[in-house]
Amino acid sequence: MTEPVEALDKAAPNKHKAAPPSRSKSLISGITAKPRTMVSILAALVLGMVAALVGPLGTMQSAYANDGNPMFHIGADDGYRYVQFINSIRARVNDGGRTFVQGAGNAYLVDHTRSSVNLNTHAAYVQVDIQMWGNDHFVRLQLRRDNLYILGWWDEHNDYHYMGNRTPPLQERERMHDGGYRDARDAIRTPFEENYVSMETAANEHRANMAISRDSINGAAWYLYNANNNQNMARGVLRMAQFIAEAARFRPIRDNIAGVIGFDAVHFIPPQLVSQENQWGHLSGRFNWLLSMPQGYRDPHPLHAVRRGTFGEAVSIVLYTAAQYAHYVLSTSKGR
Repeated sequence: MTEPVEALDKAAPNKHKAAPPSRSKSLISGITAKPRTMVSILAALVLGMVAALVGPLGTMQSAYANDGNPMFHIGADDGYRYVQFINSIRARVNDGGRTFVQGAGNAYLVDHTRSSVNLNTHAAYVQVDIQMWGNDHFVRLQLRRDNLYILGWWDEHNDYHYMGNRTPPLQERERMHDGGYRDARDAIRTPFEENYVSMETAANEHRANMAISRDSINGAAWYLYNANNNQNMARGVLRMAQFIAEAARFRPIRDNIAGVIGFDAVHFIPPQLVSQENQWGHLSGRFNWLLSMPQGYRDPHPLHAVRRGTFGEAVSIVLYTAAQYAHYVLSTSKGR
């Protein structure tokens, strides 16, 4: 495959030789570890990988627990389990069509969301569970299948908190329960809207340089579960949008989070990757067009994008082929 032309961002110069794009099981790059010995770090990584290999026959809880939803257990699941968790969400939003990209290889599949959904059916939604650290409680979030938007969540009282000036249909308010569906006790509109500008204003926090770690995601889960403070709820949604939705869309975000979520480390989201989130539809459209062309076709008007560098930093690249989109940028494309 032709390597992309790289243009290092002046705001964050890369002083190291860029590594090849990370594969789905990479757990080490992009880590900012808190003080601890190298032995303990390696031990944590080894134990995490062993736990991932044990599977359902071992003591590790399944990634598909409550009501069959994709589920992540904070503090128990490692980076490998996180990748499985995100990939299971990708599989559920995929339209059922082809995910293989010619020239990219089997390690770099790209899912495609449905072009549209009927919001008055349960099939329009995907429910995702996040279990708190060292606790049996979990928070359930509702995603829209055709665009991976987080629409709302259920709190500890089974109240459904939704974003946007709208009336959520019954099928959105209902949560999966014992093989069926259970309606929310109440549907409550959040004081912030569903867009990032409104959420960041309410949270008094920005996505750029946001800290992602086990602690921050655990705090976000509790913010949503308790649902008793507007600023904290906005912060919870902002973090979950990165941890779930953006990670399912963008390979660099997923892999950077996977590098820290299994042990005591922190990842700060590069501003360049945050800016790229706003281009998901544009990047998806160009990628989908390239898929209709012969293998290896080079875009005469290529788009600029950002990939993950050796240490989780943002590296600017130019995308010429569909395979490069799959290798460096997209995990899920919007539509076909």
